[in-house]
Amino acid sequence: MVLWQSDLRISWRSQWFSLLLHGVVAAIVLLMP
Repeated sequence: MVLWQSDLRISWRSQWFSLLLHGVVAAIVLLMP
């Protein structure tokens, strides 16, 4: 159960990092003419 909880936390962190990375890439693409 602890392993599953840890995996869920890692998945959530990875999803948040992926969303943040996509946001940064989108901002760079929009700012660059």
